[in-house]
Amino acid sequence: MTENEIFAKWRESTGIEKEYQLSLLVESLTTHAEKLVWKTLQKDLPDLVAIAVWKAVSEADTFQGEALFTTWFHAIIRNVCNDWLREKQLRPTESLDENSEETFEIEDNLIAKLTLEKLQRELGEEEQKVLELMLQGYMNREIADILGIPLGSVHWKRKIIEEKAKEVFNG
Repeated sequence: MTENEIFAKWRESTGIEKEYQLSLLVESLTTHAEKLVWKTLQKDLPDLVAIAVWKAVSEADTFQGEALFTTWFHAIIRNVCNDWLREKQLRPTESLDENSEETFEIEDNLIAKLTLEKLQRELGEEEQKVLELMLQGYMNREIADILGIPLGSVHWKRKIIEEKAKEVFNG
């Protein structure tokens, strides 16, 4: 059963069945989040996984169903990872006492991640969804099927993304 199906069943259930569906959903979301956090940050961070799952479950009533639940959950994970990156952007490489200068080390791929984040802010909601699926390796036809939009719309949105990317990376 997919996360989308589990979520739908959980939303419709009551009582003990709802609790059971919630446990299935949390288990599935945890596995999903672990993979995405690792793919995004190349680190095993169970606290971030727990935060992402907690946010998804606690904010599930705000899910409007305009996209798949998994797409919505991906956005939550992305935001949790971006928050973590912002917190950890700079870190001391030596002790900071009165006589030492503050020196900081930027994580290897932080600049690329922050540039991608800037690009995402420049895009509309639909383009963000297309970009997210592109970054996950989906082909245009698959993106169209997942989002339930015509293939021509995917091509057009990719063109918009490419133009915005040129602006962000060159500006």
